Amino acid sequence: MALSLGEPVIETAQYAVAGSGFIADLMPGDMVSLHWDWVCDRLSAAQLHRLQHYFARHLKIANSGVEHRGAAIALE
Repeated sequence: MALSLGEPVIETAQYAVAGSGFIADLMPGDMVSLHWDWVCDRLSAAQLHRLQHYFARHLKIANSGVEHRGAAIALE
């Protein structure tokens, strides 16, 4: 079984409380970064491209079956 992206879904996220948030003028269709259901930043086309590129790269690594010890190495 391999990890993969699921189908896109519509989600609700917070972007401001009492008029205070991280970004202004948020528009439908904006690509944004999220953290724990909070909008953190609007992504530029270049940022979105890099995110997609590195996500795909790391997904390929995760699915390659290469056994690695990750954090265990740092604990030695």
